[in-house]
Amino acid sequence: MEVHFSKYHGLGNDYLVVDPNVQDIGLTPDVIRLICDRNFGIGSDGILYGPLESDDGPRVRISNPDGSEAEKSGNGLRIFAKYLFENKYVAGKDETYGR
Repeated sequence: MEVHFSKYHGLGNDYLVVDPNVQDIGLTPDVIRLICDRNFGIGSDGILYGPLESDDGPRVRISNPDGSEAEKSGNGLRIFAKYLFENKYVAGKDETYGR
């Protein structure tokens, strides 16, 4: 299976961003563990799955390398914000892009 993703580094962590608007894949705990494995997969400190649509703006699901869902990650959110900006999901203070 071919998986489209972006890999970012931020303050000592590396995360993969999987955008469901580009490719919607089934991220089961087993798949997450395999992708994040540094010997058999791509290797990362977790997966950021989003942007997910909500009334409050874009959301993200953060997965730990063991397949569990993380409550939050400062570096993960920093990386996700950069992804949103680079891919024109958000803009500067005075304008928004949306998709």
